[in-house]
Amino acid sequence: MIELIEFIQVTAQYSNAVLVAILPFISEFLKKAELPVPTPITQEHISEFRCWPVKGDVGGVVVLTNGLWIWYHYGYVKGFRTPRSYYNLQDPEDIPRFYGAMNLNKDEALQLARYYIQKLGYSLKETFADQEPEIDLPPQIGTNIVPHYRFQWKDPVFGGTAVKVEVDAGTKTIQEMQFSSPFFRRASPRIPVEPKFRNPRPEVSLSRSNELVAATLPKLSAFANKLDLPVTLPLAPEQIERVVFSFDWEIRIKLTNALWFVAQNGVITEFNTADSVYGRQPANLEPLPRPLKEYVGEWNMGEQQALELVRQSIRKLGYTVEEFYADTQPNVTKPEPVGQYIVPRYYFRWMANHPDTDGTIAMVRAEVDADKKRLKYLQMLSERLPGEIESVVGQSENPASRPKAPMILPMIFDTNAGAPFSAEELEKLLGGVSPATKVRTNDLRKPRPLLKPPNPYE
Repeated sequence: MIELIEFIQVTAQYSNAVLVAILPFISEFLKKAELPVPTPITQEHISEFRCWPVKGDVGGVVVLTNGLWIWYHYGYVKGFRTPRSYYNLQDPEDIPRFYGAMNLNKDEALQLARYYIQKLGYSLKETFADQEPEIDLPPQIGTNIVPHYRFQWKDPVFGGTAVKVEVDAGTKTIQEMQFSSPFFRRASPRIPVEPKFRNPRPEVSLSRSNELVAATLPKLSAFANKLDLPVTLPLAPEQIERVVFSFDWEIRIKLTNALWFVAQNGVITEFNTADSVYGRQPANLEPLPRPLKEYVGEWNMGEQQALELVRQSIRKLGYTVEEFYADTQPNVTKPEPVGQYIVPRYYFRWMANHPDTDGTIAMVRAEVDADKKRLKYLQMLSERLPGEIESVVGQSENPASRPKAPMILPMIFDTNAGAPFSAEELEKLLGGVSPATKVRTNDLRKPRPLLKPPNPYE
């Protein structure tokens, strides 16, 4: 699978343009959060800025001179962290600085967390904070207590933490707040600087692009027809919304009805619907998810029924399940229910490795909507697929001729959650895991004040 993340050169010009674009949003956020910082934020208040080096994500992490960290990611302020955040403490010797009195009980601290979520313009429902959170209680260390609660609400669709809030029950303040679900994403602000890529891919000429699209459309039509996908057949050029080339041998096509297809070497290897949970395109291609109501539902289909639907789809495409080792037991993932939210999806994965080389020889990934009993995502890759599709259609394989004891492993890399790197992972990639680390990635082109203002968090 070709990784579609594209790294850009973070020049001073590009970084400054990004910072200018996101500062008004950050200032508005900090004002609503009632943090002890002057607003609007200007360059004099900034200690450093680390711009995301990824195409499509106009943002980064801003560190203020008082030690406050703020993240801007995919069109929204992702959150903040103060130097008084206990749950991000890195030096155990600093723990005594956090000892204090308990001036809020658990219910009062939870009420304060929800109050600030709403003060920032979110409803409890859209942040899933209307459900019961996971709670980290204040740590007791000997006779001392660190009066900090942490509340976390799960994302019922994409998994992981949707919202995280750390409440200091001693000072009755918020020390960290993060909004991490893809549902919070918005359109990124436009900037006047066109970024340059670190390792630009070879350009595909217009004539070559048209040639590949024309050759692929009949195969897309045949693929969609066999799987009974919701498209008007035969597919025509006006039904294409977007074409993306990884290389001239891999083409990704998005239709006007939001279906995505991937073709490699003239073979259709993948499709996904707009409301796929596990097969979504990377965030730089498709950053915004569908509305929540399109994912929730009921379990109207058992696991074995869903599994048979996937295997039958493979057969409909003219293959045998044995060719892809999909006659074996798959790895299965299902979203955990979160309060009232049920996302009835099965995610099946098969991956076969050669016993001698350990190289992958076949892989299938599939997602089934158990509410509507429909296939939402299918990816099939095999050593046998690089040739023309006619060379494998209709052929069967004797299971006895396979390499013995293939290894069926869960996928290590998935794009179901959007960008291959989260904001936190990119922060680590940039060396930004410690507030004490000072690595500059841009030039604000203004002299720094010689004296820092008093730190309200000390």
